[in-house]
Amino acid sequence: MKKIAFILLSIYCSNQIIAQDAHYWTEQYGNKSTLMSGSVVGSVDDLGAMYYNPARLALQEDPTFLISAKAYQNVSLKVKDGVGEADLGTSVFGSAPTLAAGSFNLDSVKFLKFFHGHKFAYGFLSRTNMDYTLSLSQVETLDFNDAWAGEESYLSDLNWNKSIKEEWMGLTWAIPLDDKKKWSVGLSQFLAVHNMSSSYSQNIVAKEDGSGCVECEVATYELTRNRSTTSLGYVAKIGLNYSSKFIEVGLTYTTPKAGLKGSGDTYYRQILTDYHNSASQFSNLAEIGWGDAQSATHKAPMSAALGVGINLGKNIISISGEWFDKVDAHYAMVPTPFERQAPEDGTMILNRYVDKRKSVINYGIGMEWYLSKKVNAYTSFSTDYSSLVKTFEGDSFEETDGFDSNLFSADIYHYGGGFSLDLKKIDLTIGTVYSRGIQKVGRIARIPGENNSGSGVDLESTTDMVWERWKILIGFSLPFYSFGS
Repeated sequence: MKKIAFILLSIYCSNQIIAQDAHYWTEQYGNKSTLMSGSVVGSVDDLGAMYYNPARLALQEDPTFLISAKAYQNVSLKVKDGVGEADLGTSVFGSAPTLAAGSFNLDSVKFLKFFHGHKFAYGFLSRTNMDYTLSLSQVETLDFNDAWAGEESYLSDLNWNKSIKEEWMGLTWAIPLDDKKKWSVGLSQFLAVHNMSSSYSQNIVAKEDGSGCVECEVATYELTRNRSTTSLGYVAKIGLNYSSKFIEVGLTYTTPKAGLKGSGDTYYRQILTDYHNSASQFSNLAEIGWGDAQSATHKAPMSAALGVGINLGKNIISISGEWFDKVDAHYAMVPTPFERQAPEDGTMILNRYVDKRKSVINYGIGMEWYLSKKVNAYTSFSTDYSSLVKTFEGDSFEETDGFDSNLFSADIYHYGGGFSLDLKKIDLTIGTVYSRGIQKVGRIARIPGENNSGSGVDLESTTDMVWERWKILIGFSLPFYSFGS
């Protein structure tokens, strides 16, 4: 086999590109919490408490409104040695997922005395906002078609787009358990709306290579798999907190996502014509089907987190870790089966998609540095390990069931830093978080039958795919009104 050219046309990245599909700590919420890379389970002191530890809300004295909507990011994806010795890639600058939240109490509402001393918060956060398109063309010279003498030229085009958006809407309740507020407990409840769409299209044209041939033989292969799902789920987080002069400890438990409703649709098309290779079981093939899904769901695991905040004079060090349970293999989408059109052998095409996640533990450490009465600085680091378990190892030409659709599964590491300024009635926070992950990738555009022994295709070559993100935060919080005043 001799590869004569490989051209990566474009890798277009928008927002989160492909990292969030298998990671749990990609996003941070709240102004200071973002600069601390989310390592604030035991020390969060802004309305990021809704997400990190609802018990910490009980320690906030004044009702406030927090918004971190002015968050932007530059995300890049690079393929090393994409063309010969050159690197290929692109980057996109755009808005980042955010949190908008407010807090209130009911102390001034006389007929609700039972809730006096309780704290409440409401919020909206973008849990996931990922959109990417991968497009490439590949030209190869192979001796693959047994019916043709000599080598053939294979021209491949591939387009893969995937978009995931998940929005959480929630309400938090918290109360101190003693007069000195050493102990507190809280509960956050969220409705989660998850939308996913994926389109995969691959086209291969094989041409007989012959000097001066007038009627050259041509074979074609087409594969299209499109799907979209919408699901509604419920997630709850319970928090407990202990606070003293020198140390603060937080503990949380997050429930598995409970599916409330789900729907989806799919389109599947696989066409093969005049394709002759002993490694392939078909020379001609037609499989086309579409329709609504019989079931669609999006699962997320339960998790437990522990965090500690240690006061070192005027500085604070925060350490947090969170364990995420595994998600057993399940069908994330079950389309309506259909019968293969050619050959007419009665084979049913199931076209189901499998999702499976392993258990992971993420951890982070952050430092809050006292610079003056009005200025604090922040530095931080956290891990974001991939939970992805690859479930599909077959040749897409031969397999018509049990697909997965995740491309990027590398571990990611986050580095944060910035400043907060106390400007009388407004707290201003500015800073950045840098994230990076590297993954080995092999062939993306596949030739039918290439996985079988004797195909003659080199499947061992790999290259590095590098994902990077610079997230820039400009956020503020300001005093709000007490409910009923």
